[in-house]
Amino acid sequence: MLIKKNLLGKLNIREIREGYAIMENGNLITILRCKKADLSLRNTCLFRRWIESLEFSAQISAITFNLGLAGRLHTYLSSVEHLIKQKKGNEQLLAEQKRFSRWIRKYAEKNCLPERVFYIMISACPYYESKKELKKLPNLDRDTAILKKRTAESLEKLSLFTDARQLASEEIKKMFSSFDQFIFYNNQSERMMDLSDCYNLWKTEEECQ
Repeated sequence: MLIKKNLLGKLNIREIREGYAIMENGNLITILRCKKADLSLRNTCLFRRWIESLEFSAQISAITFNLGLAGRLHTYLSSVEHLIKQKKGNEQLLAEQKRFSRWIRKYAEKNCLPERVFYIMISACPYYESKKELKKLPNLDRDTAILKKRTAESLEKLSLFTDARQLASEEIKKMFSSFDQFIFYNNQSERMMDLSDCYNLWKTEEECQ
């Protein structure tokens, strides 16, 4: 799964496939999604033990989805409507856009509340290895096997104090896309959605009415 070139250039990602991101320097990474854990003394100790037991590099980060969503959505929809009005003969398209705007505002208000999501990024090769060395010895089979083992070990230990799972390719793509695209986070389904997903859902519901 290729992602658009401008975002690829910013994040140094060559390709996303089979639940892994292949970096421009030849490295391979996978990403785990974790629910916010209860910060009890037991869970804190278990988390610390997991961190201290790691024999490979891992990066932990958090993304707050849907922050200021209503305002950003209003600005975006208004700009789209303005562009449609610039050309004559777009009455049908304008009517459709208005119906979609009403629907997505209600949908976002009900299903997309601000939520912080935690991610753990695991890499097949240490970050300090040189790009030249990685490019000399690309071995996706070896790196995939390494990541499968590290992922399984991490999920087993994380399950003791939080719910965690590996992201699928489409989820990885949307997570990275959230840095420069409109991404919704559905609190009910715990699913990331772009505008195309929302439009397709709206069309399906409209056709069923």
